[in-house]
Amino acid sequence: MSTDFDIRKIKEGLDEESLYFTPFIMGGKFHYEPSEEMKIVHERLYQAIRSVASSNLIFAINGSMGCHTYFNVWQHMYWGKREHFYLLDLHNAYSQIKTADLVSVFCDLLPSCSSRKTEKIFKCYFIDDQGGLLRGAPASPDLFNMALKSLDETLLKLCEKYGLEYTRYMDDICISSYAYIGPSVRREIRQVIDEFGFGLNHQKSKVLELKKGPIKITGLWLDANGRITIPNKFKRNLKAVLYGVLNGDESISREMVEGRWGYFSYIHLRMGENQRLTRDDREIIRMFREYRRMLGKPLPKILLPPKKYVKKTYTVKNNLKGMPVFSMD
Repeated sequence: MSTDFDIRKIKEGLDEESLYFTPFIMGGKFHYEPSEEMKIVHERLYQAIRSVASSNLIFAINGSMGCHTYFNVWQHMYWGKREHFYLLDLHNAYSQIKTADLVSVFCDLLPSCSSRKTEKIFKCYFIDDQGGLLRGAPASPDLFNMALKSLDETLLKLCEKYGLEYTRYMDDICISSYAYIGPSVRREIRQVIDEFGFGLNHQKSKVLELKKGPIKITGLWLDANGRITIPNKFKRNLKAVLYGVLNGDESISREMVEGRWGYFSYIHLRMGENQRLTRDDREIIRMFREYRRMLGKPLPKILLPPKKYVKKTYTVKNNLKGMPVFSMD
């Protein structure tokens, strides 16, 4: 997509009365379910952002550009197994996004857009009444990552100065090192975050050492051998869902089964080049194959590898931003 994006045409061809959100409360916070036409407006915006993101933004690891949480963990192992981790969580981050910052970055990336008209449209379709991003809105993850452009750049430079690895997955920041990350360095990192107007959830911010036990990063476990695994609670839930559907539970939808399976298989089968399947993993695979046979759609390949572990090999190349791009041999 060209950078000649006309923000005024964001709702072109759509009925104004059909552009709305339905608010609801989840986890004690307001979320917003967009109408079908509002989804189109948001899709047009985030496609415009993504058209320039790869060459103009330093996204760390994020949820909307096709990057999985796996890479948020894996990147800290790619250049060597790092032992020390500093995990930070931005507190109530969507609410801390400032409209002026969003407009400024957006107009820098897409200079054909007028800042005055962009601000007006942002406030109408993409910002809540308190000035933050709409939780649950399709474009919000991209807008959030765009708003953190300067913070990412500054933290990356600071981490390079001290030989640290930096990733961010939405509001979760992960910093790792081969050596202990001292109090003065941690203080400097927190000062940068504070200067950009973001608060921290100190209950979720941790200093961890890998040799003392596995570390949980963005919902995945990392152990001292570099293995990245899904929590056992998720596996138990997946087994329960598969057991239910195999025994005729009609309340379990196909989307529920395949959504959970997709997450499991991505980590343990597609990306698990250094994983060893446990007995539970093999049982989940067996149950899913039975489920597919029940649907009359058997899996085209035998997923379960032989008990003697065969390592998959991967060719890894880095793109212009140094991010890994995989191809499997």
